[in-house]
Amino acid sequence: MSSDGGTFPPLPTNQLGIDDVVRYLTTLNNEGHRVYRDSCHDEVFFVQLNDSYRIRISVSGGRSQVQLHYLDNDISFLNVSSLDGLEEAVGALVIRVPGMKWPFRPTAGRLSATTPATNYRTISQLVGSKQVEAVFDPYLTNGSLEELRVILSFGDGSVANGVRLLGSAQTTTGSNPKFTKAGVDAWLLQLRISGEARVVKARSEHRRFLLLSGSHSLLLGHSLNSIHKNEAVRVESDTADRPLFDAKWDEAATLT
Repeated sequence: MSSDGGTFPPLPTNQLGIDDVVRYLTTLNNEGHRVYRDSCHDEVFFVQLNDSYRIRISVSGGRSQVQLHYLDNDISFLNVSSLDGLEEAVGALVIRVPGMKWPFRPTAGRLSATTPATNYRTISQLVGSKQVEAVFDPYLTNGSLEELRVILSFGDGSVANGVRLLGSAQTTTGSNPKFTKAGVDAWLLQLRISGEARVVKARSEHRRFLLLSGSHSLLLGHSLNSIHKNEAVRVESDTADRPLFDAKWDEAATLT
């Protein structure tokens, strides 16, 4: 406790699991990098940079050690406990290799009304290999869920098992409701995951975002059912958005 009586939050627990590492390395492999798994240790992986240099990644207890090897010698290492930390550590070590360049994942992008395919790719790159854990969109519809599936098909992200979908009651009423339990159930069945949908009473909150694994939030300037507009999108910490989502979720009614 501080001198003024305030309290500090507890130190976050280690969050990096082997599934996170595998998703990240799958992305590298799909981009043409040479990725290998150790033949004797399932939790150890290698990224071969050239004939002399490679990255060794080991995972244990929610943490990972990232080593730069020259031939068979460990010349530098970094310890990380998050997916972002892993990406940054790999990039930081790779640039120590003479003549080697490494693409850093973007954290922001801009969409355009005239480039729908590029818009999908831009958003998917911001998601990266993370999982979508929750969707907050007051204009959420069944069609929005299909748009999300298309977005993720342009990259290596996925929808998390147990995903939470939060829309508003205004899209669930009328003679032809646009956000329905039947639509959500069909979408979840197709993705072979579980999840839950709820609705708030009104569109009182106009923020739209996706909560991603690794404690991140993808901020959208538009609804998922209308992404092809001249808008900016960006990824940031979920420090503000996750508590907001949780509070709205607790107040919301189950979609029936």
